[in-house]
Amino acid sequence: AFVFHTGETSNSILDGFTITNGYSDLGGAIRMNNSNTPCTPTIKNCVFSKNISTLQGGALLASMPYSPGMPPIPIALERCSFIENSTKDVGGAIYSNWSLKLTDCNFLGNATDIHGYKGGGGIGLESYSSTSCSALVEGCNFTGNSARIGGAINAQSNTSGTISIMNSTFIGNAASSMAGALNIMPQFYTTISNSVLAGNRGGTSGLSIAGPSQITNCTIAGNSSIYNDSYS
Repeated sequence: AFVFHTGETSNSILDGFTITNGYSDLGGAIRMNNSNTPCTPTIKNCVFSKNISTLQGGALLASMPYSPGMPPIPIALERCSFIENSTKDVGGAIYSNWSLKLTDCNFLGNATDIHGYKGGGGIGLESYSSTSCSALVEGCNFTGNSARIGGAINAQSNTSGTISIMNSTFIGNAASSMAGALNIMPQFYTTISNSVLAGNRGGTSGLSIAGPSQITNCTIAGNSSIYNDSYS
């Protein structure tokens, strides 16, 4: 439906669209990619429903050029809903190798193939370059998303990054292999505050944060493991 590929900035605004039943190999509804200049538009008040990609980013794919030593300006998503989008590989709703800023967004019933190598039923965040990759998640709801790894969010990188989650809920997300809600690899510094993580179920745990973290004023309850039936 939409392609951003000419270095669009936050002044390029997509506002108030509903995109349903999109289909592509990369980014079922929106694709952002450029071999030279990052694209960082603002997307707000949009609904993405039942879009499909065969590879990455069921609704949205952001694949940007490597920028050594340059902190990425994040892609901003505000008051958007991602509902029942899917992909076979990574990022049932969103795949990004670039930083994200998510505010008041809903992720409901998005999925990656449970047999896929990677995951991130809601968001698949990854970077294997020298560009850092981070996410700020504020006031968001992740419910009923599923994947092989990281039912709600799967974050992996070979460079340092940050995951900051505030005033958000993660309820009833599932993963067939690893963490049901959050699967965050050790390269990330993670902070979670004033949030609820409940009823998530994964192969190894309800949630997994492998790197340094700070969790404050959160409710963590009823999360479980398929393999050892443990709860937290």
